[in-house]
Amino acid sequence: MARIATGQKSSNISAKFNGYPAVGFGINLTSDANAMETVKGVRDILANAEPNLPPGLKMSQIFDSTDYINASVHEVLETFAEALLLVVLVIFVFLQSWRATIIPLLAVPVSLIGTFAAFIVLDFSINTLTLFAMVLAIGLVVDDAIVVIENVEKHMEEGLTPIDATERAMDEVQGPVVAIAFVLAAVFVPVAFLGGMMGVLYRQFALTIAVSMALSAFVALTLTPALCAMILKPVAPSEKRTGLLDRFFTWFNDWFNNIRHGYVHKVASFIGKAKFAFILMVIILGVTGIIYSKLPSTFVPDEDQGYLFASVNLPEGTSLNHTQATMDKLQIAAQKSIPGLKSAMSLSGFDILSMGSKPSSGVMIIGMEDWTKRPGADLSVSHAVKMMFGLGAQVAPEATVIAFNPPALPGLGTVGGWTLQLQDMSGHTDEELNAIAAKIVAAGNQRPELAGVRTTY
Repeated sequence: MARIATGQKSSNISAKFNGYPAVGFGINLTSDANAMETVKGVRDILANAEPNLPPGLKMSQIFDSTDYINASVHEVLETFAEALLLVVLVIFVFLQSWRATIIPLLAVPVSLIGTFAAFIVLDFSINTLTLFAMVLAIGLVVDDAIVVIENVEKHMEEGLTPIDATERAMDEVQGPVVAIAFVLAAVFVPVAFLGGMMGVLYRQFALTIAVSMALSAFVALTLTPALCAMILKPVAPSEKRTGLLDRFFTWFNDWFNNIRHGYVHKVASFIGKAKFAFILMVIILGVTGIIYSKLPSTFVPDEDQGYLFASVNLPEGTSLNHTQATMDKLQIAAQKSIPGLKSAMSLSGFDILSMGSKPSSGVMIIGMEDWTKRPGADLSVSHAVKMMFGLGAQVAPEATVIAFNPPALPGLGTVGGWTLQLQDMSGHTDEELNAIAAKIVAAGNQRPELAGVRTTY
């Protein structure tokens, strides 16, 4: 009489994972959630649930947005370490003393750790913006310590003891140290009061640098002088240095003095020829402006986040079965042709552009291998997007296939770039609203700074 079986509640949308029937679901963060903590909790729940799955049913993921966060933080931490090592090398080459080099190494971490502590008060998180600010702050916070150390060494060369030299040096540089902190604060703090999207993007970056500079000035006025008095020792003029490192320092000092004398001579000659100096400055500014205007720019650049979307649209009235067949062809072609592809999931009956159920539409979610396994540009997500356009034209000419990157900033839109919503406030008909939307799209595509403007209405 009938066949009775357990099935899905609705057949409006069907899913396949790597060609096999699947049940797909996504997990989105709330506005106040921490991505790393949420993903850890989700993984724990899924790990506990996996042993209870029916036989033959497996769980897998297409992409995890926190993988991109982890990779970004890892890259920034590498840059952080490289910047710190570079600062140490520069300090040692110019100060030419291990004792003088140790002082900034002790003072700088205090400022950076204090900045991390300020994150709690400011309700900041450790993210790519704050970590990039910390990378920049390394080069800034070390300046205050160097100013103090160099002045102390100068007075020690005049015969003063480390304590007396430190006292005299602080009398001379405490004003400039405070002035530097206020000047940098005047540069970065106003950025924190910007409104709109730019304010959201740069607020944490600007305040991180401002806090680190304030702490650096405080450390330069307190900890650095104490370390100078305790660690630095005067060098006797009669003491001879004949080691390999000392010979390198002698050569470096001679070379640097020649460079300095040449620079001073050029500046002195330009002082007497102010007109030529002004003309040269105008030329440099003009060339800079030309280069700036020619370089490509974007509001939020696309990032390789390890996955991409492909929207598939067939003519209106196409059945779900035919849409599924088209999706199967595209999925097989993508898995065979796209280098670096890890997994692919297709959802037939769902339109990602309008975020609604539609039998004639589908979406393919493609997850890529880890970034360490995709070193070249031909293995990037951008290259995969271009290939999906080509595969759509070859394999499914009856469908419109649009591949795109996810938005670089979550919540900025459904796809890469940004989204504009048109709301009818005057009671227009559907045809009139469609005509208005078409005019906006046509005008947008004529703008040189916009590309790929389209509507799903």
